[in-house]
Amino acid sequence: MREQRKLTLLRRQQMLAKIARREAIRSLAEAVTEETKSAALATKSRELAVFYQSRAGKNDGESVSRLGQFSGSLAALAGRAEQSRHHALGQIERGQEALAAADNRMRRLSERAVQAQLDLESEKEQRETAHQKDVARKLQISAKDELRNSR
Repeated sequence: MREQRKLTLLRRQQMLAKIARREAIRSLAEAVTEETKSAALATKSRELAVFYQSRAGKNDGESVSRLGQFSGSLAALAGRAEQSRHHALGQIERGQEALAAADNRMRRLSERAVQAQLDLESEKEQRETAHQKDVARKLQISAKDELRNSR
């Protein structure tokens, strides 16, 4: 019975490990998506800032000032997007570590579950063997008693 409880517990732990692995994969995918979006936003913002800075000399003073402010806002946006990208890269790294840990845990639990299953089967076989020996012994005793009684 102890082996059966151990196997049941290991199967529950495997189920939890699978859930943790799925969560790690989902988190990693979200981080990769965020990094991609942030990188694209930073690149596009920089390109727009350069474009609007190059147009600054073609208008009156107020327009130049507004273009400069807009260009500066785009550059700031590009900077924040780059920071977001670096943050997402950190999340990717942590997500990869979490996924590797979840995979290792699942592998170890699988190995332990296989061993627990083998132990359970061995225990059942030993019980069956012991039962067969008891039956054989009882039959021998019964046969001896019949021989004594028949004489």
